[in-house]
Amino acid sequence: ADLGGANLGGANLWGANLRGANLGGANLRDADLRDAKNAPLIIPTLRWLVCINGFGYMRIGCQNHKVEQWKAFTDQEISRMDSDALKFWNQYKVMLLAACEAHVHSDEEVDQ
Repeated sequence: ADLGGANLGGANLWGANLRGANLGGANLRDADLRDAKNAPLIIPTLRWLVCINGFGYMRIGCQNHKVEQWKAFTDQEISRMDSDALKFWNQYKVMLLAACEAHVHSDEEVDQ
């Protein structure tokens, strides 16, 4: 489902299966994601919203790439994304990549 830009503030997504959902730009403030299946890890408090989907992709702002691509991007490639992107990436890269490694959906979650 494409929920990009949707205002889901206060929505009760309890038990929802979000596999494959595009949540880019969605407002999830106060949304109840308890027990949601395949819930993404969302970090809304940085310069850009970060969404780690648990299936090998991370979105930072409007840039959505495989985690392996994020690891391989050169400084020049990151700089072309936005004028502030390299500063952001240098500050948060280690933390965000660690979050990607930690937030991986298990086969049991995928099958449910």
